Amino acid sequence: MKDAVTKPTHANFAKLEDTVRAQLDPMWTADADVKKVLTDTCSAIGPLLDGGK
Repeated sequence: MKDAVTKPTHANFAKLEDTVRAQLDPMWTADADVKKVLTDTCSAIGPLLDGGK
């Protein structure tokens, strides 16, 4: 693919992915509070996205 471009990933993608996966686990229940799960997920990954480790 002559015009393909490789885009950069997050410097610590594995930790980000693990954190998101763990935070979303509570979503897969019948009575999940989706808003709370997503808010908690955003709070958990915020520092990672801001460059924290």
